[in-house]
Amino acid sequence: MTVQLKLLIRVVGRRVSNGEKLEEVLKDYPKLKPEEADEVRAAVGKENSDGK
Repeated sequence: MTVQLKLLIRVVGRRVSNGEKLEEVLKDYPKLKPEEADEVRAAVGKENSDGK
């Protein structure tokens, strides 16, 4: 996982924590490759289920 992807996961996670829907947030990143979007989904989903 690249540094950029790790940073994106943190940003997306914060936005989701603040009430935005994950898929709506991902639409703001059209250059994201499908496999990268899947990594973000998995990481943000895990963060939210851990109560972070």
